[in-house]
Parts: sequence; C-alpha cells; structure tokens
Amino acid sequence: AQHAKEVSDHLAVLPPTTLPTFLASDLNAELGWGCDEQGTCRATGNNGKTLEFLGQCMGRGLQAVAPPPEDYRTPTSRPRQLHRRGKQIDCVVANAGSPGPLRIYRDSCLSLGTDHELISTTITIQSSMAGRAYVDPEEVKMAFRRGSKEPPQVIGWKSEGSGPIEPFTEDELQGAIGQGKPNKAVGVDGTSHELLKGLVEVPGGRQALLKFYNDVYRDASVPAANLHGQRCGESVQSAIVAENGTVAAGGMAQGLGGG
Repeated sequence: AQHAKEVSDHLAVLPPTTLPTFLASDLNAELGWGCDEQGTCRATGNNGKTLEFLGQCMGRGLQAVAPPPEDYRTPTSRPRQLHRRGKQIDCVVANAGSPGPLRIYRDSCLSLGTDHELISTTITIQSSMAGRAYVDPEEVKMAFRRGSKEPPQVIGWKSEGSGPIEPFTEDELQGAIGQGKPNKAVGVDGTSHELLKGLVEVPGGRQALLKFYNDVYRDASVPAANLHGQRCGESVQSAIVAENGTVAAGGMAQGLGGG
C-alpha cells in the first residue's frame, strides 16, 4: 500500500497532457519481459511492486520500452555486496513516438562509480505535416475586412448610360401589373397594387402611368415630389386629372375638378 501511494503521488505530478511524455524510473523491484498473443513484447512483473507500477503507468498511457531479447534478463543493478545478485530494476516508459530498444550498457557502473548500469533509448517523434489547403493571402484578408465594413453596393448603378433607350410598352406595363398580388403591404412610397391596377383601368390612366415610368427610366431620376413622400399613384392621378378632370376610385368616377 505504501509503494502504491508513492507511485500514485509521483505520477500525479504529471498533469494530463497529449504531449509526448517519457519517464526514466528506478523501480527497486525486478522487471521482466514477455510476449503477448500478438507477439508484442511487454513488461511483466512477478511481484506486487512491479505490477502496481506498470498498472498505474498504463492508466496514464505510459508503456515500458523493451530491450532487445538478449537483454531481457540483463541486470541494471550491480550490488556492491558480493553475495547479492543484480536485477533489472530500471526502465523507461513513454506515451508517444517510436521508441527504439532499451539499451543497457554492461559494466558501465564501473566507470560511473555507481551500483546501476547506464541505460538509454532513442525515441523518434514525427510532427504532423502542414496542411495544404488553400489559405487566402494577407491582402485578400484585409480586403475582405474592409468590404465587410462598407455598405453593400449594386454593381453597375453608378455607371453612366449612353445611347438611346427603348421605352416600356403598354404590354410590358400590363404584364408587370398582372404579376402583382393583392392584399399585400405597400412599399416605401405607400403605393399599393390595387391603386396601380385601378389607375390603368381609368381612361388615360394606362398611358399616364406608362409615361411616368418611362420618364423615370429615360431621365434616370425620380421626381423630387416622390422622394419626399408623394405616392407614385398620386403623381399619375394628378396627370390624369389635369388631362381628363376625373379619376376612378373603387370603380366609381369622382370629379376632382370642383364640379
């Protein structure tokens, strides 16, 4: 229980991370090696301390790096007492990369002046390749940012027209009005579909409405009165009254000339 707590406290210092992690350890307990059913060499233990350590490491995604087969039983401890036998108690655990075999430098303890052999391993870590997806250059990004702050523009409206125009015909006017739907909200100028439909049924109304639209089309300018709240229909009504003296409203002719 004491050993399990010490291992747990030691591994708790390592915060959860996806970064490559490597840990060299002196277990103070013998480590063995064996192959599983898939032929993969894995660390084993014949005592509680080793099994506890390997289990906690596995819970953190750490696997012991195996030595080559000829070093499965090579000791890494070299006791100074003549009657004691050395054991393999040192290891390296890793959670990423492609670890090479664990190398045990035999008799290196004599040069190091310690009771442990020197161990090492080579771990290859491959970085992910940079994405090859298209990325807008900086000038395009800047242009997009500027454009998102500007009001939308209708392409072509600022260009000056040239040459003669082809005015709208009565058939085109009738077709456009016929496509309208009744009982709809009026536009910003307050002109309803019913008003326009009534205007073209009045004597002279169709011609007056057609002239109004063709004048706007030819001059590329809306009359000032219409820009300040006067309805399109009211402008056409005025033109009809000036010519005929009457205008139809709700299917009835009403005199607007004062008599």
